[in-house]
Amino acid sequence: MSKIRYILTLIALGVCGGTIYIIPYVRYSFYTQLTEVMQVSNAQLASLTSMYALVAIILFIPGGIMADKFNAKKLIVFSLAGTTILTVIFALQ
Repeated sequence: MSKIRYILTLIALGVCGGTIYIIPYVRYSFYTQLTEVMQVSNAQLASLTSMYALVAIILFIPGGIMADKFNAKKLIVFSLAGTTILTVIFALQ
């Protein structure tokens, strides 16, 4: 792998890695707009965030098992594609 391709790959992974952790917490930046658009109360939005955290914790176990069994490049591409699709669906709702 050439040095330029290596650097571009590293930058892309850094951007993607930072982005996937920011998306679920977009509510901190757009709290008022999010509650108005989704027509939810503060308690309901807090419950949604709690459900997200619970599901994320539960899915860490199979995610770790999959990381040991499958190719890392394919898993990264699959997870980034899934994150992109779900983010677009969330944005269009």
